[in-house]
Amino acid sequence: MECPERNATRMDEIELEDMVFISVAETIESSNKVLDASHRGCGLKDLLVSMGSILMQGITCQRCCQQATPIFVVADCGHMFCLLCLQESFFKVFRVHLRSKGWTPPSRKDIDLPLSEESIILLRWFLKTLDQKDHILPQYSCPRCQRAITRKPIFAQAIADMAISLRGTLAVASRLLPGRVVPLPTGKESNVPVENAFDGFYL
Repeated sequence: MECPERNATRMDEIELEDMVFISVAETIESSNKVLDASHRGCGLKDLLVSMGSILMQGITCQRCCQQATPIFVVADCGHMFCLLCLQESFFKVFRVHLRSKGWTPPSRKDIDLPLSEESIILLRWFLKTLDQKDHILPQYSCPRCQRAITRKPIFAQAIADMAISLRGTLAVASRLLPGRVVPLPTGKESNVPVENAFDGFYL
């Protein structure tokens, strides 16, 4: 018999995947003029340009407006952010919350962003101590719409898969069509798996 909590988690993942696909579909719809042109036989070059344009919009962080992977989705509102921007936003809230309890929070110099395994251990020590003293844990909000975030941001796997499958093609196309096709960028690397990227902010 499956655990109800595990079923709920899987349902959350399915719901989020639907949100991501809807977001990608809306991006594609907004680029219909370009796509229609390519389907009318404008050639491979135009198709590559349209593919690059659509994917670039799909991996654009809604805080810094830069293109990067990995991209994470805030399930509560559907907004998407690069790892660095979202972790920076969470860390600011984390520090303000600790100060409100009369504690001295870790400084930016003490923490690696994106979070390293060592930084996650340090932040979780603070969270566990707060919890043991029956203090409220930090409450985060979306950097774009300020809606309360009730669960960990989730890695946009569907968009990542698209980016991986097209990265090589667009890299070649960018050399053939300079200025029209831009190679896909990557975000600042982390030694932490994407599924654990926000473990330092939650118990």
